Amino acid sequence: MHKTYACHLQSRQAFTLVEIVFTIGLIALLTTMLVIAVGPALSSAKAAATRNTISMIGLACQDRFADYGATMEQKKFKDRVTVFKARFDNANPMVSLPVDVATTIVASNDIKSLFPQRLEDLWGYDGVQDSPPGAIDDAPMLKAMWDTTANNWKVGSWRALNGDQMTGRQREDQKAAESAELLYLALQQVGLSEYGNRFDISSIPSAHIGDTDQDGNLEFLDAWGQPLQFYNMPTRLYRPNGIAGTQLDSCVRLLVKNYGSVDQDPFDRIGKAADSSLISSNFQLQSPNSMAMAFGETWYRTPKTTWQLLIVSGGPDEALGLELPNSSTSNYSHLCQPLDANLSSTVSAPHEALFDNLSNLQK
Repeated sequence: MHKTYACHLQSRQAFTLVEIVFTIGLIALLTTMLVIAVGPALSSAKAAATRNTISMIGLACQDRFADYGATMEQKKFKDRVTVFKARFDNANPMVSLPVDVATTIVASNDIKSLFPQRLEDLWGYDGVQDSPPGAIDDAPMLKAMWDTTANNWKVGSWRALNGDQMTGRQREDQKAAESAELLYLALQQVGLSEYGNRFDISSIPSAHIGDTDQDGNLEFLDAWGQPLQFYNMPTRLYRPNGIAGTQLDSCVRLLVKNYGSVDQDPFDRIGKAADSSLISSNFQLQSPNSMAMAFGETWYRTPKTTWQLLIVSGGPDEALGLELPNSSTSNYSHLCQPLDANLSSTVSAPHEALFDNLSNLQK
């Protein structure tokens, strides 16, 4: 009797194959149910965290933009406009540049320098990087970036991985990170101390600051670990086909809640600069520059079109649905050119990737 009971206990110490399969299936089912239940909450939490980060960065940008706007009424800015007008008039004796056109061009160049989204934005009126950087009309920020005495920028790191040293993936990562790196530096007031206060970087969660392209330069990230994208004059979001096209509400309204009239440039309200001959061709300036870039889409923005500083996350699907600010696929990538459903540059319908994007202008 005792021996039979002991044998029975011994025989039940191991699970049968059916019990093992059932247990594994039950665990898999519970795991799936947990993912279904918790997944949306985690995604929602990441979206909320990203919105908060984008909002703080956006407010800092708005404050600096307002500070710059106040300086446009000051003598120092007006003197710079006078100098620019004189350089144009002296190089073009048959033409006199209107003051309001000169003001628009000077202010537009300043905005690119204060809020760069690609390295080229720091190259000044001539569209060429000085040698050494900052020697002629490069932005003060670019000069500071290459200052060997500065401890907030690794000298030469911006292009340190170029050429044969870079893999295709590294090139893609560097392109994706560029606007987030430049925005980080700009808000840290690298070479920009006269406009507003330095952004308190400690207000941004540490998880939202990183170095995705591993070049030693920090970037602003979303909660999914992707670099935020920054556009300083996103006019192609409002007019995907340029000045000849109409606004595409289905694209704009996904990223911008309130934008008023699409037809009014905040720095060229009556469209005088847009109607000038400077919109379509490069023009001469007196030394130190011999040539300045045309005031058109290739170097500045779409004429007679509204714009606001735009910060964007690709959202949960990590797909942007927009051309990167420094993309070489078109001449208008820096203007926030939307992609259509066929991933081409000609918009016929908003790309599905846009529907879960997050921006600073959605509130």
